[in-house]
This record gives sequence, C-alpha cells and structure tokens, in this order.
Amino acid sequence: MLYILAIILIFFSLPLIGRLIMRLLGWWVSRKITSQARKAYNSAFGGMDPTGFGAYGSPASSASSSSQPVRKKRIDPSVGEYVEYEEIYAETGDAEADTKSTESFVAESQIVDVEWEDIR
Repeated sequence: MLYILAIILIFFSLPLIGRLIMRLLGWWVSRKITSQARKAYNSAFGGMDPTGFGAYGSPASSASSSSQPVRKKRIDPSVGEYVEYEEIYAETGDAEADTKSTESFVAESQIVDVEWEDIR
C-alpha cells in the first residue's frame, strides 16, 4: 500500500518539478542570450550602452563617454565634391494675376435620368 501511494505521489509531482526546472532553464538561457547580444553590441559600437543609461539606471555621465576612444572618419575627405548653388527668385509680371477677378457664373440645372419611385 505504501508503494502505491509513493508511486502516485511521484506521478503527480513530476510535472510540477518539470515545470519548475523548465522555468529555471529558460531564465538561464535567456540571460545567456542577452549577455551575448550585449557583448556583440558593445564590440560593434565601441562599448556604448544601447539603453543610454549607465549603471543602476542613471543616465550615463559625460566623463564615461569622454574616456571612449575617438574614432576617425572612414571616408576620405578628398572623396566627393562641393556644389555651390544660388537661389533665384522669379517675380510674376502678370498684373491680372495680382488683382482679384470678379467673374460670375450661372449654375445649370441638374439632369435627371430616372425619377424616384418607391417599391412597395
């Protein structure tokens, strides 16, 4: 009788223990993935924090950002050309466009193809 109760207890407790283990394992895997993504981001963008906040959620100070090495431009300054332009303003010499016209119009009556008929 005692063996049967032990088997029933194990049978019903295994899913609960399994869920607990899966939650802990999922938490651990997500932490690993997050830390790897953070390391990849820091190596790609020179160690800048993607959130813009330093430790403990406070805004990153300018002293920590000034300690970062200054990266040089990758594009050679001799590449490309400078185009000088000049804006030209055109004046309208049309005197009629400046004055308001007082044209009048005659409204035409509407053309009706079919008269309205109620369906009963």
